[in-house]
Amino acid sequence: MSQFTQFTNGQGNYLPTVTVYKSSGVWVAPSDCWVLFTAIGGGASGGAAGNYGAGIYAATGGGAGGTAIKRAYVTSGTSFTITVGAGGAAKSVAGAAAGNNGGNTTVTGGGLTITGNGGSGGNAVAAQTAVNGGAGGTATGGDINITGGRGGNYGGSTGAVSSSMIATGGGSVGFVKEGFRGGDISAQTRSSTVVLCATGGGGIGGRGGDVTSNGNLIRAGGGSGADASDSANTGGAAAGFGTTDITNISPNIFGFFCYGAGTTTSAATAGAGSGGHTDTTAAAGIFSGSGGCAASTTIGVNKLSGLGGLGGGGSGGGAISGEIGISNAGGAGLVIVQILGS
Repeated sequence: MSQFTQFTNGQGNYLPTVTVYKSSGVWVAPSDCWVLFTAIGGGASGGAAGNYGAGIYAATGGGAGGTAIKRAYVTSGTSFTITVGAGGAAKSVAGAAAGNNGGNTTVTGGGLTITGNGGSGGNAVAAQTAVNGGAGGTATGGDINITGGRGGNYGGSTGAVSSSMIATGGGSVGFVKEGFRGGDISAQTRSSTVVLCATGGGGIGGRGGDVTSNGNLIRAGGGSGADASDSANTGGAAAGFGTTDITNISPNIFGFFCYGAGTTTSAATAGAGSGGHTDTTAAAGIFSGSGGCAASTTIGVNKLSGLGGLGGGGSGGGAISGEIGISNAGGAGLVIVQILGS
C-alpha cells in the first residue's frame, strides 16, 4: 500500500488523499466523507506455444482486468476489506497452452461491494487455425463498470508453414471507456516457409498496431493518446497536456500521470503498451499490455513476452521455435481509494 496526494478541483476544492493498494488490506474511513473507490482486476498472461520441429505455432495476448468505480458517502470508522487480484502467472510449455487468468479485485464494506474481475488468459494453437486473444475482465457493483481490453486476435493462415511463429499483444485497462486491445494479426496467405509475426500491447489511449498483410512483420505498442501504426513499427503517441479528447482524460485520473508513448523494443512508460518482438520483449507501462514474442532461436536460450503492466495489464503471447514457449505474467490488480471531501 502507498499514499500520495494530488491537487484537484474536487469536493471542497482542497488537497484530497489518494491511497493505493497493491496488495490486500483494510481501509478505515478517517471521517464522514465522500470517497471514490476504484477496483481493477489482475491482468492475464498470454498463451504460450513452443515447438522442436516444423509447423505453425500461434499464441495470443491476455486480457486486461475490469474496472469498477464507485462514489459513496461513508461514515467515520467504517472498515472496507480490500482484496487485490494477482496477475495471471507466466506460462511455459512445449506444445501449445492457454495463459492464466488474472485474479478478481474486490472492495467490500459499508453496505457496498465492487468487483473488478481478472482478464482471461490468452490462447494458443499448434495449427493454422484462427485463435482469439484472451477476453478482458468485466466489472460489477460500480457506478461505472468498464471491461478490460482483450488480447490481440489471430486470423489463421494458408500456404507454406514450415516454421512460423505468431504472437499478439495483451490488452490495457479502461477508465473512461473499455480498455484498448492488443494488436491483431489478420488471416494470411504464406509465401515463405518461415514467418515471425508479433504485435504490441494496448495502451490506455490506443490499441497495439495491427498486422494486415503477409510476411515477417512486427508492430509496436499503443500509446496513452493514440493507436500504434498498422503500416510501420511505430508506437502510439503519448497523450498531450491540456487536451479535451475524452480518450486522453484518463492519464489525469487518481494522480497517475500516464503520458507514455507506445514502444518498439524498450520498456514502456506509464500508460503505454510495449512492442511485439522477435526477442525477449520489454515490460508494459502501468495499466497497459505488453507485446507478443515470436522467436526463432537456439534450444536453451529462452525468449518470452513482456510483463503486463501493473494495475491489470495483460501480457503478450509467446511463440518460440526450437524450444519451450514462454509468456510472461499479467499485471497485478490495484485498488485506489480517493477521499473527495466531506
